[in-house]
Amino acid sequence: AMVVYSISVVTHVLQFLQPVLVPIAFAGILAYLLQPLVDRLVKRGTPRFRAMMWVWIIFHLVILLLFLSVAVPTVSKGGRLIAARSDQWVQNIGDFTGKILEAVDNLADKLTGFGKPPPAPYLAAMQPDDELKRLHWRAHHRGTREADMMIGGFFDRDSAGWGAADRATFGALLDEQDVDIMAWAIGTQPVPERFQGELLSAMQRLDYLVIIR
Repeated sequence: AMVVYSISVVTHVLQFLQPVLVPIAFAGILAYLLQPLVDRLVKRGTPRFRAMMWVWIIFHLVILLLFLSVAVPTVSKGGRLIAARSDQWVQNIGDFTGKILEAVDNLADKLTGFGKPPPAPYLAAMQPDDELKRLHWRAHHRGTREADMMIGGFFDRDSAGWGAADRATFGALLDEQDVDIMAWAIGTQPVPERFQGELLSAMQRLDYLVIIR
């Protein structure tokens, strides 16, 4: 029992000292293997310390050359592989990132409604008719507040009673410049013949404008 206990203690001590003993053992084996080279240099008249330094330097140079002989081809092969597949990897990373962002946006929309702009007041008044929706959007997004108030206000008041001809005329009118439309409406410029009619006459009355005091 005493022998078994002693063996157990020694085993535990060796395991504890392993991080120290292994390098010492490796150094001892290496010194034993390189000792003949040191002795040969000493016999040729080289001082022992200088001989040890030469052997140490030559040994590390050999290790470095062996490492480079293995590492350089591996790195070169890896570089060629990366260069050959870089476009594909970039595309895959981009696709993966896009899917992740889309999934996050969808989850946020479902949980909190985040990312969805609040409905603008004019959306509630939009007609179910697709053509009227397009005209409504164009009438209310002219680029200036004054044009939005005049053209959009006229649309809001009169569009419910328009037929196909009136819609076509108003759509063509929206293709013109805002300054021209407003000038025709207030009478500072003559109305082109193609727009003369009941629709422009109604727009020229300006009774749809809300005066803010």
